[in-house]
Amino acid sequence: MTHSAKTSADADRKYVLDHWQDVYATKAVDQVGWYAPHLQTSLDWITDIELKLDDPVIDVGGGASTLV
Repeated sequence: MTHSAKTSADADRKYVLDHWQDVYATKAVDQVGWYAPHLQTSLDWITDIELKLDDPVIDVGGGASTLV
């Protein structure tokens, strides 16, 4: 990677990081486009694989998820 390409990639990364920091700092959880008050699809998947009540579940990328 050339120096200018690395500098451009670093600037792009900073722009993206700054954007998401701004989104999380200025919007309420229920004001973002991906918010869902009830995660029926996730609940259906969990039900379909027949987890036991004490089986661990990781909600990767869940943020302020309502799944729990």
